[in-house]
Amino acid sequence: MKFGKSAKVVIFLLLFTNFVQAGYNGAESIDVKLKATIGDSAIVSVVYTPYAPGMRPDTCGCPLFPTGICCFNYIFYINESGAYFIDSSWDAPRIYGYNGYLYVFITAPNDTVEIFKMGTNCFEKILSVAPEIKDYIVDFAVSMPYAAFRVSSSKVVIYVLEPEVKKVKAVDLTKTDSFSFEGIETEKLGDRIILRGSDQTVIPSQLPAKVENGVLTFTFKKKTVKIPADELSKHLWVKEEINMLKVYPLENSILILPPDVFHYFSPCGNDTTDLLKIGNIEVKIVSLSRPLAVFFYKGRVKVFSLGTPTGTLFQVSAEKVRFKRCEEKSEIKHKTILLPITIAVILLAYMLFSRKR
Repeated sequence: MKFGKSAKVVIFLLLFTNFVQAGYNGAESIDVKLKATIGDSAIVSVVYTPYAPGMRPDTCGCPLFPTGICCFNYIFYINESGAYFIDSSWDAPRIYGYNGYLYVFITAPNDTVEIFKMGTNCFEKILSVAPEIKDYIVDFAVSMPYAAFRVSSSKVVIYVLEPEVKKVKAVDLTKTDSFSFEGIETEKLGDRIILRGSDQTVIPSQLPAKVENGVLTFTFKKKTVKIPADELSKHLWVKEEINMLKVYPLENSILILPPDVFHYFSPCGNDTTDLLKIGNIEVKIVSLSRPLAVFFYKGRVKVFSLGTPTGTLFQVSAEKVRFKRCEEKSEIKHKTILLPITIAVILLAYMLFSRKR
């Protein structure tokens, strides 16, 4: 079921009323989530939520509540060359695999659904679907290679995404309250019609890792990998994070993400010390003194900064994603056949020219 932005905030408030402790001037949660991988590339989402005491930001000592933004996602594309910002969203990205590619669906803040195609060495935007009514949140369902979008309360449009992107069908919901198309179906819930499709791609499991004698150790492809903890901890907010890093396998490399944290601002009274909570561990700090970083390992550690939490939002510092077109397999096959022919023609011309001389 789709909820509007205000409804999401209300639901979040109800769920977390007894969760966030009182006695602080405010707080922020920063959760770093792996959403999908292909080859040596990944999609990562930073889920950010700021909090204030009670319903009044100037009232200390009350339970903390989200301040207008709930679970806001900042979505990044990461590969060996760096971390790149794609877009932000009220929802987590939805990702589907098909024919050797991943298809990333992101509902942008303007309620437009953006669809990106991602391969082992490519990333491109292939489609944007906007609502036909102002402030309407587009609902969608996917059954690859098809995707259905409800662009208004009475209209659904269906696109095929491979081998080329094009609209294939439109459904008038004033004439029917149910339809089925290539694995996409409707479900009636009260007076609402819900779109249903296939499941998303599976996220790879974390690798078991441990820190002993100042070394982060884990096994990758039957080999033991050892990384000096100092190479990582100097880029973390506190050294205690090193024991809670999330290690994920890519095709020929490793992606290491920081743990989820809760940052409490200075408590009520004269104390100016902040508190960083990592799981069950609490560490007193002055502030979050450096950007949030992720680590890419392929023989050596690369550090990529994503941005900085400010107490009211997550300030992205990574550069905007750069698109590289994903070639179809037929194009690659054509180039593979054409290359040796081209080389042969050049050699033949060279031989004929040499004889004339």
